[in-house]
Order: sequence, then C-alpha cells, then structure tokens
Amino acid sequence: DPAFRTATVEGWFRFHCNCPLVEDGQQSGFAIADALSDALDFYGFYIGDAKYPDRSTTLILQVENLEAGEEISLQGPGIPGTRKVNISGLPDHFWTWRKDNHKEFQLGVDVMLTSGSKLLGLPRTTRRDEQLS
Repeated sequence: DPAFRTATVEGWFRFHCNCPLVEDGQQSGFAIADALSDALDFYGFYIGDAKYPDRSTTLILQVENLEAGEEISLQGPGIPGTRKVNISGLPDHFWTWRKDNHKEFQLGVDVMLTSGSKLLGLPRTTRRDEQLS
C-alpha cells in the first residue's frame, strides 16, 4: 500500500527482515495494506502453485476495529465449532473475495487483520459461516 511505503518502513523491513520490496503483488511473500485503500486489489496477489501452495502471499490488512462492528461467525481447522468475531473497516467485497480465494484450495492467500495491538488470523482454510452471521 503506497500509504505504508515510507523510507522508515522500507528501512525497517530491509534491516530486520532482509526482504526484497516489490511493487507486483504476484511477487510478494507478504503485503501490507489498509483494508479500505483504493490501491488494494485483492485479486492481485500470488495464490501459490500446485508444488508450493505455502509460498502464496500473506496479506496483512489494517482494519478500523477488531472488537466492534459487524459480527462474523468463522469456521475452519483450529476453531472448535464456530467463533464469533466483530470486525469493522472491511470493504464490502472482502467476503466475496474470500469465497473466491477458497475455490482453488490448497492454493490461496492467507490474511491477518490488525487493529492497534489486536491481530486476527484468517488462514485460507477459515470460512465465514454466513448462515450463523
């Protein structure tokens, strides 16, 4: 996300992670963006390939709040039954993209949502249970 791409941020990643910084989402191991950024193209990230599905992009999205907002029910490996979470600050098309992202499983983009010091992991195996939400 251009909003996060400052000299300070680039320097931190180069020093602490020794990772290359790329413009093309198809070449990124990690991507950091504001969830509501106009520059964000969810479909522009690497989903991995049949030999290395684990090499897909991990998308780190900053959202407004992870304790208030729309109540979402999640299901998937590591979640006993369902888990209800509240999220505000996701674009309307996020959950449509998540469904599309799961269609070629084992391929897909993993997502981490952040807000302040809060973090919510949404691996590609996690699904929204729309009947419970």
